[in-house]
Amino acid sequence: MKRVIIFYFSGTGHTQIVAEMLAAALHDQGVHVDCFRIDRCLREGDLPDISGYDAVGIGYPIYAFNVPRTVEDFVRMLPKSTGKPVFVFKTAGEPFLFNKPSSYFIHGQLRRRGYDLRYERLFLMPYNIVFRYPDEVVKEIYTLSEALAQRMAADIVRGTEHRPRYNPLLVLISLLMRIQFPGARLNGKLMRATKDCNLCGKCVRECRAQNIRIHKGRVRFGWKCVMCMRCVMYCPRGAVKAGLLERWAVRGGYDFKEIVGDPAVAGDTIQGYNKGFFGHFKKYVRDIEALTREPERDESA
Repeated sequence: MKRVIIFYFSGTGHTQIVAEMLAAALHDQGVHVDCFRIDRCLREGDLPDISGYDAVGIGYPIYAFNVPRTVEDFVRMLPKSTGKPVFVFKTAGEPFLFNKPSSYFIHGQLRRRGYDLRYERLFLMPYNIVFRYPDEVVKEIYTLSEALAQRMAADIVRGTEHRPRYNPLLVLISLLMRIQFPGARLNGKLMRATKDCNLCGKCVRECRAQNIRIHKGRVRFGWKCVMCMRCVMYCPRGAVKAGLLERWAVRGGYDFKEIVGDPAVAGDTIQGYNKGFFGHFKKYVRDIEALTREPERDESA
């Protein structure tokens, strides 16, 4: 394994962080890595030549237990292949079983285009909607993601496989949840900028779906929203209303460097949650800690 190309879609930047972690970990393994944003590839209608790469990585955030529509559109752009290895990394705010089959709908597309999905991992990252995670949880899952990226990179280089498995019942639930695709379009159209908006244009420039424009002195939202929540989270004036999801809006990004580097923020608190939402994270933490302590298996011998 000498050269790897990574394509990722990232709304609020959390999947991009994992992509950068994984690229750095592969670089430490002596692999040359090139990274490209999926939304830019779609916007330009062109892909870099992937024929000279030994493997393709695809990263995405899970939306309503599904792969984003943007990523499905991207996979359809991939050129035909003859067994080129693919690895997938996906991010979610929770380690629930319903997130497991999210790649099902691109797995078939990849197979039909001649790609071999050999490895997949879920990385926890904090919510960008519903509620803001406490700093101690952010620190712990970020640190776990760094360790998991190191292990995943080593596995990829060694040829170790971790293929996704799809429970039919969970796939059915994911299929039903694909109603979020038209739901995202509708909710995007219902989004508004308040009187606090100063027309800085940040939301227009950074919209991953090119769904926002300024027309006649007002910010306008179209029908192409994928509900990544970037405009809501990063508006400098907190002026973007999240449509039907306004009650669950999270405004302002997480300062990961400050949180992780602050010795006053504990980084091992999840095992102390015996009840509540974060109590469901305990098994994920144990599993990742055990995985990253395991001896690496060389499958290429």
